[in-house]
Order: sequence, then C-alpha cells, then structure tokens
Amino acid sequence: MSQPAPTRNDTIEFSRRTRSNFEFIEKTKSGDPTAPVYAVTQLTLSLLGIVVFPYERIDHPGILAKTVDEMMTEGWFGWSVILDCPKKGRSRTNTLRDLLFHLRNAVAHGRLTFSSDSARIADVVVTAEDQPNSEGAVVNWRAEITGPALKHFCLSFLQFVDGLVG
Repeated sequence: MSQPAPTRNDTIEFSRRTRSNFEFIEKTKSGDPTAPVYAVTQLTLSLLGIVVFPYERIDHPGILAKTVDEMMTEGWFGWSVILDCPKKGRSRTNTLRDLLFHLRNAVAHGRLTFSSDSARIADVVVTAEDQPNSEGAVVNWRAEITGPALKHFCLSFLQFVDGLVG
C-alpha cells in the first residue's frame, strides 16, 4: 500500500516547496542578473514558509527546546540579538521557541527592515523587531542577520525540523 503524495497542506512539504522556489529564484537571478526576479524578496518569503509556518503548526519539544547556544555551536544561529527586554512573564531569547516567537511577531506585524535595496543577498542585512501588542508599548526585541546568514538559518532550520518530524 503506497503512501499518498505529500501536499502543500503538510507543513514540512510546504517548507520544502518554499526552499525549491528560493533555489529557483536564486539560480535564475545568478544566471541572468537582469531577470525580473528578486532573491532578497524570495529569501524573506522563505523565512515565512520555512520558519514561521512550522512554528505555528508544529508543537514538537525537540524543536522548540533547542537552545541558542546549541544552534551557535552547530553554526546556524546567525542572528545578532541587539535588544532583548522581554515583557513580564517571558524569558530572554535562550531557545528556538523564544527566537521563533519574536520572528513570528516581526513577520506578522511587518516589522522587518532591510539595510539596502541591493539585489544581492550578500549586500543586505535584515532587522526584525518585536513589540508587545499594547497601547504605548515600545519595541522590546530586535535582532539582525545578514542575507547569507538568513539563507543558512532558514535552510538549516528546515533540515533540523525535517530530520525530526519529516
């Protein structure tokens, strides 16, 4: 009895397809620098499809408990957390759960900014900010990542999650 083919409704399969789209856009742009495709934009969309969607859908303790120190040791953290003042009852950014909580909020509320409008991923630094959802609240979390490090983070995250639940 054969298994049904995976669909985009499966979180990991959606992430794999997101990776394929990114690789296609990146290859197209490198082969033709004048092609009207945008690798930095696709990388940002890949953050949504590869990282944020799984965070929202997968509740796996082995994933969310992974520490920042472990990711750094393994060489795929890549983020420079430059502001980390959690609101009462929340912890500082120590685990993947903490990081993904802030990234999800930054993406969902349009709090990503880019250091340049360059078409080259290597020329861009992405800044993500989180802010509590209450009147008068100020940004309480900010992190930066270079374009190449964001690519590495997304692909490494997918490999990590795929290895546990895929």
